[in-house]
Amino acid sequence: MQNIFETVGHRQIQYASFSYFEAPMQHPDRILAEHDLVYMLEGDWVVGQDGESFRLEPHDLIILQAGRHHYGVEACRARTRTMYVHMSALAGERVETRPTGRGLVGDSTLVGLPMVIPCKSHPRVRELFTEIVQGFWSDVPGKHIKLSALTQMLIFEAAIAEAAPLRMRDSLVASTLTTIQGSAEHVFTLAELSALVNVSSRTLSERFKKATGQTIHQYQVDLKLNMARLAIEKEPARSFKQLAAGLGFYDEFHFSKLFKKKYGLPPSKCR
Repeated sequence: MQNIFETVGHRQIQYASFSYFEAPMQHPDRILAEHDLVYMLEGDWVVGQDGESFRLEPHDLIILQAGRHHYGVEACRARTRTMYVHMSALAGERVETRPTGRGLVGDSTLVGLPMVIPCKSHPRVRELFTEIVQGFWSDVPGKHIKLSALTQMLIFEAAIAEAAPLRMRDSLVASTLTTIQGSAEHVFTLAELSALVNVSSRTLSERFKKATGQTIHQYQVDLKLNMARLAIEKEPARSFKQLAAGLGFYDEFHFSKLFKKKYGLPPSKCR
C-alpha cells in the first residue's frame, strides 16, 4: 500500500500537537477528513488502516490517509510519546494498492510514500515535524502560510528518507558527507573526520567505502572537481587560481592536472 502525495499546493493544518501516554492506550478508531501523520518519539504502537496492521517504533513516521478507516490494533507501551499533524488533503492524493515506485514519482510533483517510514537516519523529518507542531500553537502572523510550506517540505523530506541510498541511511556517513559538503575550501583527512564523528578511522573508512563505493579522499576530489566544472561554466570571471584555492586544491597546477585526468581536457577548454 502506497500513499500518493502532492508536493505543490496550500494545505491547512487542522490540528497538531505532542502526545504522552502514561498508561497503555489504543489509537483512536475513526475516519478523518484529513490526513493524520504520527511521528513516534518513544515507545511503540500497532496501528491499523483498512485491514492492514503497522508496528511503529521510535523515529517511525506513519501516514494515515484522509477518508480511510484507521484504528488501534495493540495498545501502545506505557510512557509512549508521539507527535501528530492533521493536514488537509489535496486533489489527486490517493492510496495505491500497487506501489508505483519509491519516493519521487518521475518528474512530476507527486511523491509515493509507504504507510510507515523509518526516519532515524534522516533527522530533518523530525525537525520539520517539531517545527510544524510548535508553529501551530504560535501567534506568528500569517502562520498558515508557513505551516503549509513546512508541511510540503515534510512530505518531500519523508520521500527522500524513504528513497535515500545507503550513504544517507547510515547516519555516520550522512554526517560525514554533510561536513565535507559544507566546507568546500577544505580537504579533510580521515583522522579529522573520525574525530568529528567520534569513531575510529578504520570504522569510518570501512562504512564510508561501503556506503559510497569510494574512499573519503576519492569522494572529496570527485566532489570538488564536479563543483569546479560547474563553477567554470557559471562564474567565468573567476580565475583558475581563485577557484583552486576556494576548493582546497594545493595550487592551480594541481587542480588543472586532476581536472584533465577526470574530464579529458584542461579547465581552459571548458570556459
